[in-house]
Amino acid sequence: MAVTNPLAVDFVNSKGGVGKTVGAVNTADHLVDHGRTLLVDGDPDGNATDHLGLFESFYKDDDAVHYGDLMYEDSDSDPTLEELIVDTGHGFDFLPSHSQMGKYQTWIDEDPYAIFCFEQNIVDPLLGETYDYIVFDSTNSSGDLFQDAVLTAAPNLVIPLLSGPGSEGGLDRLLTGPVQKLSEHRDVSVLAVMPNRFAGNNDERQLVNRLSEDYPQFVPPFATTDMLETSPGPGIRQSKSIDRAWREGVPLSAYDSEHVNNDRFAQLAEVIANGGIDHE
Repeated sequence: MAVTNPLAVDFVNSKGGVGKTVGAVNTADHLVDHGRTLLVDGDPDGNATDHLGLFESFYKDDDAVHYGDLMYEDSDSDPTLEELIVDTGHGFDFLPSHSQMGKYQTWIDEDPYAIFCFEQNIVDPLLGETYDYIVFDSTNSSGDLFQDAVLTAAPNLVIPLLSGPGSEGGLDRLLTGPVQKLSEHRDVSVLAVMPNRFAGNNDERQLVNRLSEDYPQFVPPFATTDMLETSPGPGIRQSKSIDRAWREGVPLSAYDSEHVNNDRFAQLAEVIANGGIDHE
């Protein structure tokens, strides 16, 4: 399978609990249909590491190697990427986080050159050579350079959103804040928004209508206004299967292969593989 446009992708939103981890894990699960895929837990809290059943390794002893050691020049250990990458058994590989990553968050905040650490040590050596797609689950930490370091490495964005007051305003702030700042130095592409945890209410209808009016170029097929008249409706649907898959340490497709959300994560994967949404 020849991929002409390898991409590093960031599931990003400065607000927590909107579905970055669920989106990143399950979209990576379907990106394997388009090319070689690596998922990176770019969050010091290790949510993707937990989702994939590796939380025990997140709390390994403080001397355990992890990718922070790879990026930090003064580290006592000298791991290789090959040592750190995990085969998930689901077709995509995974670079887990670790409980000691927090100290590297502080280092990135204090050293402005460290903003390139993800790009120089993970994306540049791997993208296009070993992997066609590198997907980051990013931190919630708005205002610190850890999130900016992931954005710098992966300027192709998928933005999860919840419905309700402030949801579109949060998107506006993200686009006019860190995204605008980054776009002054490199090309940034918003590939899609990902309306998440939809259950069928008026707030969701309002969000879908507003996205269609204000940001139609970011709206994937499962979140268009046409979907408002279908069952089960637009967005990634609120589902106990997603929660149970997380508890089982697997992507949704491995827990419930018939769930409607699988097709929607597959649509997001196709958007990424196409480099954005085709509106023709």
